[in-house]
Amino acid sequence: MKINRLIEIIIILLGRGTVTAKELSERFSVSQRTIYRDIDELSSAGIPVYMSKGKGGGISLLENYTLDKTILSEEERGNIIFALKTLGATRQLQIDNTIEKLKSIFGSNNSIDWVDVDFTHWGSNGDIDRRFDEIKTAILKQKILEFKYVNSKNIKSDRVVKPYKIIFKGQAWYLLGFCCEKECFRIFKITRMREVKTIDKNFERKEISKYFKKTKSDYKFNTVILKLRFNSNMLYRIIDYYNENQILQEPDGSYLVTAEFPYDEWVYSHILSYGDSVEVIEPEYVVQEVKKRLKNMFNKYII
Repeated sequence: MKINRLIEIIIILLGRGTVTAKELSERFSVSQRTIYRDIDELSSAGIPVYMSKGKGGGISLLENYTLDKTILSEEERGNIIFALKTLGATRQLQIDNTIEKLKSIFGSNNSIDWVDVDFTHWGSNGDIDRRFDEIKTAILKQKILEFKYVNSKNIKSDRVVKPYKIIFKGQAWYLLGFCCEKECFRIFKITRMREVKTIDKNFERKEISKYFKKTKSDYKFNTVILKLRFNSNMLYRIIDYYNENQILQEPDGSYLVTAEFPYDEWVYSHILSYGDSVEVIEPEYVVQEVKKRLKNMFNKYII
């Protein structure tokens, strides 16, 4: 909508100072003539916007101008801050400055400052931050990445990948990239990537829509549907991991859970972490694998 474009132009000018009509036209996929008409409308509405020619010229706001917070509703201001905080949770620290600037413009109230988002583990160090920064920079600059990887079968490999995007799904971060060795798109779990570094070599992005639809639900993983029965004393952990519609309480007080997960080593470590408080009902091949692992564990501790 046009009003949204006008508001975004003001926010861009507040953040960047001076912007050319060409940059704005490319940003909004409209003609430069349309941008000039937008500037005229903003000026007519009392927004102190002006244009300057020559080197370093462009479209600017008068110095010390601040955005009238009544342009956006209280809910819209809160949504902007929430979206930025969620993005900032990827550990890109420069987002914090943007949030603080907008909060100073919008004012501070409960509808704006009601949530903090942090995806890191308790006690995590800065390694994951550096990894994210390296991947993000490579994506934006279209640079090739090199890293060591351990897959779900515990196989180590050296990878050369053209990075496309970072995905957050199922409580984990993944990199979608084109593997140069396999010559196809692959999804890599970021926590399994080590010694991530950028190669000073650019690549041309492929159109990925024919490989992956753009909705998050369309990213395909090798999954397994688990049916598990938990003792009643595990309720606090069950509700941490599973949705309410996946949990069914049985007459004896136990809980029957049916859920789909990516099928890898994590599935077994997750099941075994419940000790004797869980029973695998389905599928049968998971039941047999759990029995095998328990037998191996038992043999290790026999005196």
